[in-house]
Amino acid sequence: MPGWRRPTWSVVADCTRSWNQAALGFVDALQAAYDLMASHPEAGHCGMHMSWDFLTCGAFR
Repeated sequence: MPGWRRPTWSVVADCTRSWNQAALGFVDALQAAYDLMASHPEAGHCGMHMSWDFLTCGAFR
């Protein structure tokens, strides 16, 4: 491919770092949503376990 350069290790490291930061941000958002549900008065009937149907419980119902 014209103009294509083989990626250097620093480019690979930068990409990996930004992917890691994105993944950590996603985990933080999930944890915040879980904490919100855990502190909600109706959260008891959700079984207090993290599952993908937690959006149908508590404050979102």
